[in-house]
Amino acid sequence: MRAKIEALGVKVHTEKATQSITAGRTERYKLAFADGSELETDMIVFSAGIRPQDTLAREANLQTGERGGIVIDDLCQTSESDIYAIGECALWQGKIFGLVAPGYQMAKVVAAQICGGGSVI
Repeated sequence: MRAKIEALGVKVHTEKATQSITAGRTERYKLAFADGSELETDMIVFSAGIRPQDTLAREANLQTGERGGIVIDDLCQTSESDIYAIGECALWQGKIFGLVAPGYQMAKVVAAQICGGGSVI
């Protein structure tokens, strides 16, 4: 993704801990980072992620992802086939969805499985 964004002429900054945002000298804003570097820019974009709540799954020895989330298959089954996971705690194909629509779809899949259907994500 970084390469695609930079190909558009946009500089990507990651793993920066912003300490302050003040008025810039040559641009609208100046960001001061914990590592001592600074960046002046006219636009700031904030991105907030989610952290899956998977403590119970870990305590139950279910498979979880390296960065969190309960690993599920296309039927929303966990590493224990009688246990399903849906929503922001579920890790499907290495992805966690912080949106409500995928959670609704997962719920439909699980309901179909419990009721004897054959729906998949």
